[in-house]
Amino acid sequence: MGKNTMLIRPSIGSFTFIGCLLTDLELAPDMPFDEDRCGTCRACLDACPTGAFPEPRVLDARRCISYLTIESRTDISADLRPLVGDNLFGCDICQDVCPWNVKFAQPTREPRFAAPAPDARPPLEELRSIADETFDAVFGRSAMKRAGARGLRRNALVVLENQAVSRT
Repeated sequence: MGKNTMLIRPSIGSFTFIGCLLTDLELAPDMPFDEDRCGTCRACLDACPTGAFPEPRVLDARRCISYLTIESRTDISADLRPLVGDNLFGCDICQDVCPWNVKFAQPTREPRFAAPAPDARPPLEELRSIADETFDAVFGRSAMKRAGARGLRRNALVVLENQAVSRT
């Protein structure tokens, strides 16, 4: 596990999905490893805009932009709103700066995980007031469903506020 609390696979970095497979086969377990893959590196800890890592390998989810914009069902506190920046849904800053990802991560070849083209993204002004039914029709089969319509409206408002401040 990296200092950003993400599982690091040396050959591919930390951009992975963890899944499980249920079977009745008798399988030998993998050997656990306790090797520190981060050494003295602090890139993820220092890059986190909200300071969500009070210490290495400890995440304070209440300050994590991914948690705030995807999982949280409450308003984003006034002190964290400016730090969310333009992150509408999630944040990968701690992974983006990780040397394991800089060196090994490859863009996905799975078309269902590809990011939409910028011109295919709905304008923030529309998302700020998106109706529940429209949200379900547009995002109901995507990862954005996790935030819910209310969460996406909240996030769009925060990003719009941050953009307005940055223009002044």
